[in-house]
Amino acid sequence: MNSGPEGITLADWAAKVGRSEKYVRNFWRPQDGFPVPISRRSTPHTTGPDPELYDEAALDAWRSRALTQPTP
Repeated sequence: MNSGPEGITLADWAAKVGRSEKYVRNFWRPQDGFPVPISRRSTPHTTGPDPELYDEAALDAWRSRALTQPTP
């Protein structure tokens, strides 16, 4: 997994918390307060957009809050 002071990809964070990247993108990311990307990881020699990087502490804090709130 690639994480560190520069950030973590959503795929790596999703694996860390036991979810698929698709689940996080489709169900968690659209929710209010989900952290926004802080930068992108440069991936030379590839096509398509560079992966977005997130602040891992912000993602963990959001998850803690989201999972402890009662559902409406």
